[in-house]
Amino acid sequence: MYVFETKVRYSETDDRLILTLPALAKYFQDTCIFEAEDGNINMEYLMGRKLAWVLGSWQIVMNRLPVLNEKIKIYTVPYEFKGFIGYRNFWIEDEAGNCIVKAASIWTLVNIEKVKPFKPDQEILSGYSLGEKLEMEYASRKIVVEGEGERGKEHIVYKAQIDTNHHLNNSEYINLAYEYLPENVKVNQLRVEYKKAAYLGETIVPLIYRQKQKIQVKLNDMEMNPYAVVEFSYE
Repeated sequence: MYVFETKVRYSETDDRLILTLPALAKYFQDTCIFEAEDGNINMEYLMGRKLAWVLGSWQIVMNRLPVLNEKIKIYTVPYEFKGFIGYRNFWIEDEAGNCIVKAASIWTLVNIEKVKPFKPDQEILSGYSLGEKLEMEYASRKIVVEGEGERGKEHIVYKAQIDTNHHLNNSEYINLAYEYLPENVKVNQLRVEYKKAAYLGETIVPLIYRQKQKIQVKLNDMEMNPYAVVEFSYE
């Protein structure tokens, strides 16, 4: 188990001074990167072997989101490996020790040169300390889209959105879908299913599916094949 202590910055909050969902995903991303950098299987090691952990899905369940200047602890633990797939939990505690956010994520180890899954060898596996699986109600990785979609504004991927894997960073898909979330709702669950990577200069076409207390955004390429599906459930 690894913990990252921080407090919520103004640049990470919305107009109500509450942490935004894209910023929340970045917290989780940063926490597992910090854990890797403090160990042997860090970014330099993976990049040297032409490997990367690519995110396959998010399920984030929120009792509440932290607010501006609030001190929080962000925890992460990998709990299982199956072939080239890794499973990792995250959670956030407030100053009183209350768990306010829980998350489950699924990752695939990929050879980025061959663009193929890579089964981690013993050297890689020994670099991770597995922990207990977090108690939560786990949803399916696959998101079933419901209803009829409404086309949103096209987005061209720009340089600042690209990460070390040379494609659109996982939090940016949430950021694009976040634009279609109704105002002043309390999101209690965020799910993301990543299907393929978007690259610099490519055009993303959103399709928005609205239901009662839920909105789904399918982020497609120009041929309407999905890069990712983002789902917000709210009160």
